[in-house]
Amino acid sequence: MGIHIKTLIVDDNPADSALLTRYLADSQVGSIEAMAVATGDEALESIKGGDPDVVFLDYLLGGETGIDVMRRLKQAGSRAAFILLTGMGGERAAVEALREGAHDYITKYELNQEILDHAILHVADLKTAEQERARLNTAIEQAAEMIIITDADGIIQYVNPAFEKITGYSRNDIIGQNPRIMKSGYHDKAFYDEMWRTILSGGTWRSRFINKKKDGTLYEEDATISPVFGREGEIANFVAVKRDITHEATLIKAKEYFTSITSHELRTPLTMLGLVRIFLNSLDDEIPAKDKVGQIRTVLDESCARLERIATATALLSEMSLTSPKDPKENALLYFELISSVQMAGHMIEKDQRRLSLGLEMAGLPKEIRVRGEGVMIRKVIDELISNAIKYTPDSKKITVRSFMRGDWAIVEITDEGIGLPAGKVTEIFEPYFSLEDARHHSSGRYKYLGGGIGLGLTIARMITEHYGGTINIDSSGENRGTKVTLAYPLSAGQ
Repeated sequence: MGIHIKTLIVDDNPADSALLTRYLADSQVGSIEAMAVATGDEALESIKGGDPDVVFLDYLLGGETGIDVMRRLKQAGSRAAFILLTGMGGERAAVEALREGAHDYITKYELNQEILDHAILHVADLKTAEQERARLNTAIEQAAEMIIITDADGIIQYVNPAFEKITGYSRNDIIGQNPRIMKSGYHDKAFYDEMWRTILSGGTWRSRFINKKKDGTLYEEDATISPVFGREGEIANFVAVKRDITHEATLIKAKEYFTSITSHELRTPLTMLGLVRIFLNSLDDEIPAKDKVGQIRTVLDESCARLERIATATALLSEMSLTSPKDPKENALLYFELISSVQMAGHMIEKDQRRLSLGLEMAGLPKEIRVRGEGVMIRKVIDELISNAIKYTPDSKKITVRSFMRGDWAIVEITDEGIGLPAGKVTEIFEPYFSLEDARHHSSGRYKYLGGGIGLGLTIARMITEHYGGTINIDSSGENRGTKVTLAYPLSAGQ
């Protein structure tokens, strides 16, 4: 057959050892190299020169058994296949040997060329299967995708290192648990019912999950779940292969957002500029020059503001596409970013002659704490949220910016005493172009009451925050009862 097999015979009976050596030499299985020793110590010494493919072990070896020698060889690192040689009535010993990891057994009184060749082929097949399993195990262990194996009841039996790295759960944490431990609450019961119907009927289920890591961070994954069938056709296990697509999904949303802004914002200023041209062509001397300039300036200011939104969206998309959320170019010193944002907001409050109290509380935030994310991007989020609070808070009211630590997270709370959110609007507030201001009261200043903006700021704020693995939540008890926005940023590595 062209195969080469290296064997070791451990037998203290010279006649039996010689007989087995002759059978091996005459074997039609392939080229078989045989070496014979009489004791376990000699066997241990022999494998130092190279591990054999097959070890034949006599059950009775003076002061120890062949099973004892097999254990010693395995402890020494041998990966050979073991065949036990037993005497008459040695079935009990054979069962014990198989339980301990032997691959086969032969009764000495039945030993002949055919039986020996059959045993060698059987062991060769088993070793090939073992090697394939080892390769598969290596591939699973080294895979970049998360791999989870559960029993038929959905209890986790195995997870690979990628799962541990991405979710933060160790094997000790997760084995024996139900995958529902990672549920985010995003998906409804019908979603999970459909999944179970598919896999319990023998099908493969593919979809996207939003799940929760051990630290509470939400992440998006692309998942394929398949049943594994037993010998009787029953479902024995389920295997899930999952890929973390959080960054990819964020970029897709960013691209969609950019396309939306470009088509929406570019059309309006171009139309306005066209109207300016028509307006200039139709002017007559009856309109005072001052009024002409004022009307033109208003149109041009609005057009420039919209074009600036396109530039902002372009810069945002470019920055996010070039920056790894887990390894940004820098990590922001949150303490100083907050001071910068609040100082700028205070200056703008004075400039727009607003009568608001703006407070900053950071006793619970160490100055040296760095959060994951570019400083300029983090500040963009904070600036937007503070300007929103100012815009929707009437004069003589208070806005408080508070920051503190919560475990491995840095928290920022921005609380105002403003107009709040109508019931049912909290879920809509992050949608592009959502706005609370009445168009009749709309003013051009970002910090004026009910003024500024075209409803894109919170969309950008959430996009940036989630890009760096953070969360943003808005809580409002209803109209005229104020709003609290909570940001949570993961600390940078090594803190």
